[in-house]
Amino acid sequence: MFITHGALEDSGDIAGWIAKCRDAAAGANIVGIFDCQGEVSDEVINFLLKSDEPRMKAFGEQGPSTKGQPDESRLERARAFAKDVCGQA
Repeated sequence: MFITHGALEDSGDIAGWIAKCRDAAAGANIVGIFDCQGEVSDEVINFLLKSDEPRMKAFGEQGPSTKGQPDESRLERARAFAKDVCGQA
């Protein structure tokens, strides 16, 4: 399973998000899970910035740092993950 998100990989929120993805795929044969930061669209950033909830607004303020993600180092990690999983499948 490949997952991209707007947060940095060390964000405390990610474990819960991944658990929800795993739950949504219940019944599937999951051989591995990879996650990394991806780019958040301007539309989503603007939506978050207009939120009355401080946490959502904070996510929106971090949005510009996602531009150009996943970067080459994250893509290389994804390639290594895919090769590893394909060797196991």
